[in-house]
Amino acid sequence: MKNVVAVMVELNQPPAAAVYAEAFEEARAQADAERTFALAHPTAPGSQAILQSSKKVEIGSAAANQVKGHVQQIKQTQEGILPSLTGAQIGGRFLYSVQRAYNGIAMVVNPKKISEISELAGVKTVHILHP
Repeated sequence: MKNVVAVMVELNQPPAAAVYAEAFEEARAQADAERTFALAHPTAPGSQAILQSSKKVEIGSAAANQVKGHVQQIKQTQEGILPSLTGAQIGGRFLYSVQRAYNGIAMVVNPKKISEISELAGVKTVHILHP
């Protein structure tokens, strides 16, 4: 396979980690508010339980479902652009895709096609992958 390069096609949508981070920040802010209230009102009902708890901050089930839904949405977007990337015009060969920490599709393509890929709707940028 001469004259090909491995690239990561980064798409516009943020990865699922961004949605998770927002949900975690909300959960942490709520936990901080509860702890601050408990510190200010140690005799209030439930305050001692909060102050003595070593429970970790976690996102709720609704937020977890939102993250899962975002992963599915990214997968659908990736599947939608894949025919353009692997079709006759660009002729790329699909390697893998990622959705959680990064939103991208890894491919092997002719380097001359990189500018065409970067002009496709939904593409943020194209990075060369270095092994």
